[in-house]
Amino acid sequence: MIAGALAFLLLLAGELGAAEYRHRDGRLLPDRRATPGHVRTDDVAVFCTPGTAAAARDVSAATKRHVHARYAVDPDRRPCPCHIDHLVPLSMGGSNDLRNLWPLPVDQKRREKDVVESFLRRAVCGGAIDLERARQDLTADWWAAYQRMKRGGYP
Repeated sequence: MIAGALAFLLLLAGELGAAEYRHRDGRLLPDRRATPGHVRTDDVAVFCTPGTAAAARDVSAATKRHVHARYAVDPDRRPCPCHIDHLVPLSMGGSNDLRNLWPLPVDQKRREKDVVESFLRRAVCGGAIDLERARQDLTADWWAAYQRMKRGGYP
């Protein structure tokens, strides 16, 4: 049974293509081909309403295993432990689609990516930054967006 499930995951990962992390300044970035980002809504009024991101969160254990397999990481070995991250955050209209999911090491999730996501969401919901620009910055290089935020490079 376990061997069959593993074979299925490897087959599925092969169909979608193996993913490889990109590296920048000691941070891991998702593979742009495997994880380009995907959205469920462009309606700012929807995702700027408190509680909608939590209600949209629905990533099954099987999907999480698939994401780990696609990136060829063991959830119990470096660079993990990992959080299955939404590249375009649910709080900015991101989806639970595989094109939006990747294994982000937990230490980077808490320290930096969550901070820049929260900052950009507040800026979008407050009208200071265009939604597409915020999403593009996150999907192109979330670490560069974090560094830009720290330097005061956003309005």
